[in-house]
Amino acid sequence: SQNSIKKLQVDREIAACRNGKRLLANLSDLVIISKKQLNEADYFRSYDLKSIGGKLLVKPDEFKTAYDKKKKDKSIIYIPKSGDKIFISSYGESGNTGRDIYYVTKLPNGTFTKPIALPSTINTEYDEDYPFLHPNGNTLYFSSKGHNSMGGYDVFKSNYDVQTQTWSTPKNLDFPINSPDDDYLFVTDSLEKIAYFSTGRYSPYGKIDVLKVNTERRPMNVAYIKGTVVKEEATQSLNSKITVKNIENGEIVGSFQAQENGDYTMEIPNGGNFIFTVETPGIETQSDKVHVPVSYSLKPYKQVISYDKKILKIINYFDGEVKDDNYAMMLDLIEKKAKLELNETEGYNNGLKDALKNQSNDGANLNSVSTTNPTISGQDNTTPKTNKNPNVTNEQLLNIAKEDAKEAQSDAVKLKQEAQEAFDLATQKTTEAAEKQKQADAAITAANAIPDVAKRNEELTKANTIKEDAIATTNIATMATNLAKKLEVDATQKQKEADLTNEYIKQLETVTKNKNNKEALTKLEQIQKELDALSKQKNQSDELLTSLKAEIDFKQNEINKAENKNNDIRKEIGLVKNESKSLETDLSNETDNSLKENIKAQIRELNADIEQNNAELASNTKKIETLKNEIKSETLDNIVYSCSCRYWSQRG
Repeated sequence: SQNSIKKLQVDREIAACRNGKRLLANLSDLVIISKKQLNEADYFRSYDLKSIGGKLLVKPDEFKTAYDKKKKDKSIIYIPKSGDKIFISSYGESGNTGRDIYYVTKLPNGTFTKPIALPSTINTEYDEDYPFLHPNGNTLYFSSKGHNSMGGYDVFKSNYDVQTQTWSTPKNLDFPINSPDDDYLFVTDSLEKIAYFSTGRYSPYGKIDVLKVNTERRPMNVAYIKGTVVKEEATQSLNSKITVKNIENGEIVGSFQAQENGDYTMEIPNGGNFIFTVETPGIETQSDKVHVPVSYSLKPYKQVISYDKKILKIINYFDGEVKDDNYAMMLDLIEKKAKLELNETEGYNNGLKDALKNQSNDGANLNSVSTTNPTISGQDNTTPKTNKNPNVTNEQLLNIAKEDAKEAQSDAVKLKQEAQEAFDLATQKTTEAAEKQKQADAAITAANAIPDVAKRNEELTKANTIKEDAIATTNIATMATNLAKKLEVDATQKQKEADLTNEYIKQLETVTKNKNNKEALTKLEQIQKELDALSKQKNQSDELLTSLKAEIDFKQNEINKAENKNNDIRKEIGLVKNESKSLETDLSNETDNSLKENIKAQIRELNADIEQNNAELASNTKKIETLKNEIKSETLDNIVYSCSCRYWSQRG
């Protein structure tokens, strides 16, 4: 009944959700070698079958049942280079069981047997399609909406046992090959190391994404930690900041802020040794070494940060079960992995390499925390509270402060000078832009007065080039002004730092002469707090130039991607032309009229594909030219080299 069908569909959706949750429990990285978005009508032509031979083509009419023809079946089949069996998908004679996998056998006279359905091990009450029997004769890849699919078609693998003449229980190839969308036509090379498959998960209507992947999966480059800061005493703040440093390369992985309730989450390199530096208000900043084992699970590691008599304690539960599935916090990662972006050139992070090596060399439990390294405690009461290290005398601290003051004052002067240079550049470029705009207006007026169309267009092109140059020069003036303003802010901040440090020196000299001068000690504390606050403020000019640099890098990256895509398109056009030429030869040698029509249809599709590729090539080329012109008119290089060379060199 209709109600039974609806219930079956609802039950299937619930089962797909359960399957998806289970299949996502263990994530690994899929190496994406290439990715192309092609027309739905001929996407399969991009599969490279050189290592195994054979062809992929639309199922010929001779393999279609009457019901297939009624449904206008256009399923794809693989014709092997050798062997007498061809696996196909069909609705069967009545369509009562949906799509199922069948095989036909070639007879000595060249005809084929009637289709024979594969057993229920393979075929379910839901649709099965896109069979590919590897030339080894025993491994069948196919797509199914049944079994433990996470939704739509999922790709499965089953092996044939010649002795028992049975197929093994199909194995789901897991996320990210499979998704809640349709994933299908999985075809591997002769060694089953490289594979092609197709997906519709992020492609627009009428388009299919075809991916070339490495079948050997590797652990993810990132691991996740879900931790909690706990109180030693009621008044302790939970707003801890945890900064993670990679011991392997000395790089700061990131800084992570605990929430009001002490909870925090981290995304860090998967496996390796790290320094966790914890800053908790009211408690000395302290660090601890943490070894993070390689994670093969979607679930985050659990961690607790606590204190024992103000001494930092980090407790890791890296080999324990995390009861909460935490799928919500992993949704961004799952979505990112589902997009299947190119990643072949991304290697393992160093920590992951070392951790894998260590785990293979010995089975020791590496999850424990090493010794705590607290900062200074138990200081001499005669030492000013701002002197955090009892091994440093006040005289040494004075010398350090004097050097800091001198450096800050020097930086303030240079920043003011650079701000003035930026303002001068802005004034110069504003004048240049006005002159160029005047030239452009005159050139456009003169060009429009030329009767000859060709000559007029030539002169208009030259005039527009001057106009574009005027716009670019105006942009330089605007950005130079912005940089100048930010340099002024930085100069003011640096001058304040110099003044505060000089005041610090004055008060420290007073304390050195009289250790009981409470007023000087109080002022020292206040100045230190102000200096600490200043040190946390970022240079505004740094941020501006970094954002500009990022914009240039982004556009250059887009150019590189477009140029690489053009190279791929040119290769694709060459391959399609060769295939079309091969089909032309087949057509001239073919005598069967029905097969001739099939070949002609394929040639027409290939020619349409060539036209589309040429159009995409032209569009990409235009995009590249536009981006290059934008970069040419960008202000970053002009600003950096015109007024900020010393500014950058001073900062490394």
